[in-house]
Amino acid sequence: MANVLQHGSDFDLVNILEQQQEARTTGRLALVAPAPASLYLYRGCVYSAKVEGWDPDVIARLQLAGRLSAEQAAHYRAEAPDDHAQQARLVVLDGTVPVEELNTIYLEYLLSAVEALRPYTPSGIVDATVTDIRCAIPVEVGPLRETLRVRAHRGESTWSAVGLTDPIGRVTFSASGADITPELDMPIVRGVLALLARPMSADEIAGLTGLSRAEVVHIVAALLQAGLASRASAKPAMPAADQWWTPEQINEPRK
Repeated sequence: MANVLQHGSDFDLVNILEQQQEARTTGRLALVAPAPASLYLYRGCVYSAKVEGWDPDVIARLQLAGRLSAEQAAHYRAEAPDDHAQQARLVVLDGTVPVEELNTIYLEYLLSAVEALRPYTPSGIVDATVTDIRCAIPVEVGPLRETLRVRAHRGESTWSAVGLTDPIGRVTFSASGADITPELDMPIVRGVLALLARPMSADEIAGLTGLSRAEVVHIVAALLQAGLASRASAKPAMPAADQWWTPEQINEPRK
């Protein structure tokens, strides 16, 4: 186990992950954050993240994308009630969705969580503690850092391109009522547009669909640019106490 760096003004959790990669750590990196959180490492590579109260709905995401019918989604929910991770396992075990597709989804969740947790210092390593919840193929820290950089730049550019400057979590959107354009006529986009029948924030959309905040931002930006949605005046809804629709919400005040 590598020694943990002290938290300073230039602290970045990714630097800690580099230390653990050099030490080829396998275990749980517990973090001091607004919600209990952990990153899981295998031989120094990151493969899973947990933020207490955040439990993305993979079945909803697969149904939104047209990968599951309503009947299939209902079946998997009934097989493992209130257990999103087990529902996802069953989808793969049944051969309904390939494991590679689930890995892509879990990698997006991992990136979202690591970015949200970057400001927080570890409380320590628990050696040999592993998880089977939302496990992606382990990611080396160098590529992880670069992917986070590109992802953050793309998100900021997308947000500013549609003329928005307020924090993402404070903005709601609603559908304009216009017919969807052919270039946007895809299951996921249609599904998000349907949700905007009432004002909704990007985080609430993420909570209902199993998408990440970053994915929702890109979809909503496309809807705004096409005139299919507009900014709403309504205040964003909030999840139940101690619950989070996206990991990014732990860094923002509840209002």
